[in-house]
Amino acid sequence: MNILMFHLNPIRPTFSLGLAQLSAVLSQKGHKCSFFPVFKGNLSNVLSIVQKTAPNLILISLHSDSLILCKELMEMLCGTKIPIVLGGIHPTIAPEECITLAGVYALCRGEGEDPLIDLVAAMESGQDPTGIENVWVKKDQKIYRNPLRPLHRCLDEFPFPDYTIFREFFNFEIIPVILSRGCPFDCSYCCNHTLKKLYGAKNYLRRHSVNYSIENIEQALKVFPLSSEIEFFDDTFILDKAWLKDFLSKFSQFGIPFSCNARFDLLDEDTIEALSSAGCVRINAAIESGNFRLRSDVLKREMSDDTIIEKSRLIKKHGIRLFTHNMIGIPGETEEDILKTIQLNRTIQADSLHLSICAPYPSTDLRFLCEKNGWLEKQGKHTDSFCDFSIIGTPYIDRRKVNYYFLAFHSILYDRGLTLIIKKTAFWVMHLGDNRLYRWLRSVRFFTTWKWQRIRAWLNLGKFRNQDITV
Repeated sequence: MNILMFHLNPIRPTFSLGLAQLSAVLSQKGHKCSFFPVFKGNLSNVLSIVQKTAPNLILISLHSDSLILCKELMEMLCGTKIPIVLGGIHPTIAPEECITLAGVYALCRGEGEDPLIDLVAAMESGQDPTGIENVWVKKDQKIYRNPLRPLHRCLDEFPFPDYTIFREFFNFEIIPVILSRGCPFDCSYCCNHTLKKLYGAKNYLRRHSVNYSIENIEQALKVFPLSSEIEFFDDTFILDKAWLKDFLSKFSQFGIPFSCNARFDLLDEDTIEALSSAGCVRINAAIESGNFRLRSDVLKREMSDDTIIEKSRLIKKHGIRLFTHNMIGIPGETEEDILKTIQLNRTIQADSLHLSICAPYPSTDLRFLCEKNGWLEKQGKHTDSFCDFSIIGTPYIDRRKVNYYFLAFHSILYDRGLTLIIKKTAFWVMHLGDNRLYRWLRSVRFFTTWKWQRIRAWLNLGKFRNQDITV
């Protein structure tokens, strides 16, 4: 079967390692898979991609903040009569909303490898697909809601992710890699605690073996031999210290720098030193809020300021750059709390950071808290990006002020003097109307960047064609 995969992001074109994994297992069964990253800037190209690839089946990977974009895409595809299957986190946690979308043939909840193999096989052979676990199917004006199958325990049984599907669109100077699934923590804004409840799984966290992980990286480097760095996207890359020690000793053979995610409270000097010796150049760690009460009571991240400051000092001591994740617009947050978050980043001397506006995603504890208190604004239920502007209205801070700090946060932290005054003035103008001017300028920038990335990827293809690629 010829299968076309779409990954949706309203802001910019992005990859999906989940789709790379699905491409690998489906290709292993003899199916042909192709990939296209959809964002608002290239939505008009979708029908030409469909015509070019002539798929028998379309798979759409969907996050909660891509729902409006998904509806626009479905409207474009409705005339093709091609079966469409939705998958990803939003169909998993909000299946009733997704299965009713016009044009949807089926959706896949949870892990998709085995269910999609079964679904595609049933479609090819003309068998009844309405009883496949993890899959909801619309047939004869009836919805068949099937239960979840158990989590796949041995991840090494899957083939390596098919990175080749990305080469037309991304040159991956930094190769993304994930070596585990799941997270043992219960941050209120994240989907992991929701998925653990959904599966009732005590052993939700699973990890590839060290040998599989090393071979996975070898295969990725064959596809992108010009890459200069690897980034591990695992939520809990450093959690299993025995696994980490074995992995780092074997990873060193590549002689390539890497970055990874870590929690401040899981770091110790021995771990930081081991990461540095193996080539770690950046650690990504979440502060989220400079207010301890908000971190512990609202976000369910109980770590003290002292812990964050001390572990940051050790990271700097061993020559590793520090990248922090931060959030504003948290329920109960005041303007003073936002300034505390800025000050904490200044204290630990964060080299760079990511800032998001608090996102009450469906089925999370944070969403339930907002709904319980009536804090969720009307537009928050149907927005195209939860991180573009505040959708939470509380008596603690005007949400328009949250929009302003979203734009000015970096400048307040890093800029000084006249530069800071000019930028703060510009951001004050840009924050009006739910950051619409900012969002328009950003979309223009990403559209231009997308065109340039396509040219670069096309130029690099010639360097890849003679590589012996086996993924």
